Amino acid sequence: MAQEDFSEEGEYDQPRVAPRKAPRFPSRISQRHRQLDEAEEARMLRAIYGTTDGAAPTCEPTSDNAKATTGSKAVSGSKTTIGSEAMTSTGELRLYLMNNCSPHCTKVCPCCKPRWSDLPTPEAEEARIAAMERAHGIINRISPKDGNKTVQIEVQNKHMKDILTSVFDGFPEFHPSLLGSNSAWVFKEPFSMFVGRWSQLLEFWACATPAEKKAWGTLVATLSPVVQPALDAIKRIKDTRLVAWDDLSLIFPPGKLMIIEQPGAVQSVVRVKEGKESYDPRGQKLYRLRYEFIDWDGETYGLRTGSLDIPFYSDYKNVSMPNLRTMPLEFCLFEEDLVARLISRGRKWSSLMGIEYKHFAGKKVPLATRTPIQASGRIMIDATAFYDTNCGSSWWSKPILTSLAAECGAVGARESAESVHLPDDQCLLASGVVCGYDLETKQWCLFPVDGISEVSFNNLAYDKLVLPPSEKKMAWAFVESKNMLSVSDSDSDDSASFDDFVTNKGKGLVMLLCGPPGVGKTYTAEAIAEMAEVPLYMMSAGELGSVLGQVEGALDTALNLCRRWKAMLLLDEADVFLGKRFSGGNESIERNELVSIFLRRLEYYQGTMFLTTNRIQNIDDAFQSRIDIILPYGDLTAEARLQVWVNFIKKSGGPGKFDLTELEIEKLAQNYHLNGREIKNLVKSSLLVAGKFGDTSTSTASLSDSDEMDFETGQAKVSMEVLETLAELRTRAHELMGKTKAGEI
Repeated sequence: MAQEDFSEEGEYDQPRVAPRKAPRFPSRISQRHRQLDEAEEARMLRAIYGTTDGAAPTCEPTSDNAKATTGSKAVSGSKTTIGSEAMTSTGELRLYLMNNCSPHCTKVCPCCKPRWSDLPTPEAEEARIAAMERAHGIINRISPKDGNKTVQIEVQNKHMKDILTSVFDGFPEFHPSLLGSNSAWVFKEPFSMFVGRWSQLLEFWACATPAEKKAWGTLVATLSPVVQPALDAIKRIKDTRLVAWDDLSLIFPPGKLMIIEQPGAVQSVVRVKEGKESYDPRGQKLYRLRYEFIDWDGETYGLRTGSLDIPFYSDYKNVSMPNLRTMPLEFCLFEEDLVARLISRGRKWSSLMGIEYKHFAGKKVPLATRTPIQASGRIMIDATAFYDTNCGSSWWSKPILTSLAAECGAVGARESAESVHLPDDQCLLASGVVCGYDLETKQWCLFPVDGISEVSFNNLAYDKLVLPPSEKKMAWAFVESKNMLSVSDSDSDDSASFDDFVTNKGKGLVMLLCGPPGVGKTYTAEAIAEMAEVPLYMMSAGELGSVLGQVEGALDTALNLCRRWKAMLLLDEADVFLGKRFSGGNESIERNELVSIFLRRLEYYQGTMFLTTNRIQNIDDAFQSRIDIILPYGDLTAEARLQVWVNFIKKSGGPGKFDLTELEIEKLAQNYHLNGREIKNLVKSSLLVAGKFGDTSTSTASLSDSDEMDFETGQAKVSMEVLETLAELRTRAHELMGKTKAGEI
């Protein structure tokens, strides 16, 4: 082992012997050299410069005979020749100058302090030093300008390199293939790799070979005094949980696992890539941490980078999430439980690659607002569509992923729940959120993985559909028999499939549901999708916009997403697309163009589409040949209303919340001509009214004889009186609206 001084300019500077704590250290190669003491130095400078005070003269060019050798350069200086002809009083040691002040130094100046040497030229001395260095496995370079602090470690021994290759495996900054096998491996301060993997280096002894153990001993003995101050500081931080600004690099070295909060207040573990002081646009000092975690972009998965800033602070701060916005994983009080939970979440995340139809309950983060909001409903997980649709977003843009190489290969986009098996260490680094679409609110969002679950389909929904039995069977038979739950292959040889003479034309299933409001048109589409266990993409004509170009773009997006997700499309209140075309005025031209665009899209759509309208008499004739089945809905009969009443009462709690007999329900159906939506709203309103009786400040004496208290829930049951009162109000509203339309009011 050898130690040499190492100046900031890259040259050797002032060799001196440093105190040794371990006797096993090899002799220092610079022991032949000693710095001149002050008296000798003054005497030699007087001899060199030819002055009485030893001050350097101005270095003006002299004759060719007045040359001085400084390092490997011949420079102008005094008339004293320095080198083999300048002998000291011993007659053996020769004085030479080393070029320390800068690579371009051409003057004999005080910065270039004299050295003793027993060789005739500086070149020979440098060659000897280089030869001696090559004989040692590790070299410790120190800087006299910084109090002999170690500034660089060079590892040359093969066994030491093998040890470090094993110990540093997986460290972000360690690339043995780039370091080379024949050249020295150079490590510069602050030696974060040695500090971060010190415990692993000490543990290597147990599995080392005899040759490696010898190299290990020299390696550890050399590095111990170098890393010990940092290790002591880290221990102090762990004991006190207080960290100074200057010590942030000690607890956040490259490769360290730390906890951050992803959008939606989701705790995740990431790996530090780099940490350094920086400044924000306002000039405020901060400590910027660059980190990496595993993410999916819809095509491949790999390492995604991010950054986190810690604002400057004085004194000390507690190592915690509220104070630093992050913290090392090892500082977590429940580290084992957290790691186990995040590994389990990572496995769940890996099963959500591709296109998935799921249920979500929790705080989603809409891309448009970036503000977490509570949500519950069905979602589509699809990173590809997320990034393609929102390619202009700068907040959560498509990531540039770094391949995990041998750790896991790239995979193509998958459209099933087939999961990718990731090892535990990669599951720990997996993202805590996925990209998707809220089918209810029509929002692209980030969804925390913990809130995602399987969809619970209501297979009884279709049975509750109030529709003539023959029409119910016909509607489901169309969907089931034509196998339109997935996009058909154009090259399929399946004789049961049907295609137009033009490729990919006429392969969709279009159902028109027409009738007055509240008779079950929308519910029919919902029930069929529920029975088929596929997504239902619902949208009204108003959601498509009012400008022609905007409507066309929104319609294309909806159709493409439904095709991609194998979803059924419900276009509610589609009168604007189905209306008859007519001539006259610019407004009619634009409207006619909109109808024509929709007709073309309809012909080439390959999924299942439901169209609802209240104005079947106004439908353009061209649509009649493009619609596979038309289901007309009339006003509900008394029998149908009875079934609707029974369905909603059972769904809302049944006898537990309603104090009604069968005869009373039949009376409601016979006496009040309400549609299905009105009955649903009336049942909901009755529960709200009855809920007032659940107030603990209300005594039972205030209840009417017909209001029975449910003492388990503290809420009064809904009585016939409440339902009749609400139904009467609705009926009177109908009469008033009818008179208004007739012009009587």
